[in-house]
Amino acid sequence: MLGELRFRTLLALLLGLLLLSAAPVRAQSRDARAVRALIDRLIQASNSVDPAVVRQALGEFSTTAGPLFPPFGDPPASVSDLGARVEQTLAGLAARTLVTTTPVTVNADRRSAWSAFSWRAEYTFKDGTRRAFDGRATLIFAKEGRNWKLKHWHGSLPATVPPTAAALSAEEEKIVEIERSIWETFRSRDFSPLEKYFADDISHFDDDQAYRIQGKREVLRLFESWLARSELQHYQLLDPKVVVAGDSALLTYYYTESGLTGGRPFQATGKATTVYVRRDGTWQALHAHFSVNPQHQPSSQGHAQQPR
Repeated sequence: MLGELRFRTLLALLLGLLLLSAAPVRAQSRDARAVRALIDRLIQASNSVDPAVVRQALGEFSTTAGPLFPPFGDPPASVSDLGARVEQTLAGLAARTLVTTTPVTVNADRRSAWSAFSWRAEYTFKDGTRRAFDGRATLIFAKEGRNWKLKHWHGSLPATVPPTAAALSAEEEKIVEIERSIWETFRSRDFSPLEKYFADDISHFDDDQAYRIQGKREVLRLFESWLARSELQHYQLLDPKVVVAGDSALLTYYYTESGLTGGRPFQATGKATTVYVRRDGTWQALHAHFSVNPQHQPSSQGHAQQPR
């Protein structure tokens, strides 16, 4: 009897300990499920291009949320600032999807929780461009009253975001306009823009020079000499083609030109190649190559150097 009593007492103690330990586990599991449900709602909203859905998702953020580190652009100043940016992005999207690529871990206690996972987003822009991004996310949550709210968001990409077709087209047009403006510099005889146009380490193959011209000072000296005795009256840039690759770009085109040199008229057609680099946000010419078409090769009395 005594042994049986001791066994029952020990069993009761063990059951009591199990019940005591199970209560926090159940509470933590309940909180973890609530946080996971919140994450699922945010992911669902990230699969929509409806601004109303996005505004509703922003209601899942804490009123004191911050800082916020989205994977694109600078950190927003507030949740409303984030919302404005997202809606601006949505204006250019036809569709978007977001899926998790690793298990969504949730660690929660009574008042705070955090989660970390990897994701893949696919955007379809209204211009038809499709882009896919792989990233990581860390989310911090706080329990406000009975509800869990997103307190901090940190998203990141492991690589540079590729530009859209529209962005590439805009850069291509910008480079062509820069090239046209330099030809206009020679026509108007306003020499000042050339200082910013050429990179310090510019190299140049001119049609009547036997050797490569290296460095901004030497290239500028070449064109100063040409301007001192020549006048460009008319020019055309024909069929310009631009290929942009990151911070480098290749421009090729045909050209026609006419004017006076040494008091005598000249006219020529030719081909041009310019390699651009983007430094500190500005496109500059790093290499230029000009050649006059043979049938228009100028005589010793005619055009001496290309106006570039």
